Amino acid sequence: METVFDHEPTAEELKYLFLSGQSREEYASSHSDQETEYGNIYALYMIRGNREKALEYLNRIRNPKERFNSKPPET
Repeated sequence: METVFDHEPTAEELKYLFLSGQSREEYASSHSDQETEYGNIYALYMIRGNREKALEYLNRIRNPKERFNSKPPET
């Protein structure tokens, strides 16, 4: 499963995503839903200011509820 850790987040990005203090292994053992992971990866790329890449991950989310929760801010 693809996770936010596959995208080499910095310590500051992990802090912003509320994931600081977790190892990749700890995180992987407690997260098993790819849709949620796409939402986390979307958030990571939004933090980085890469809206195009963020939207690529947002569009991978099939569950409408998850998509709504991760929806990009209006510009």
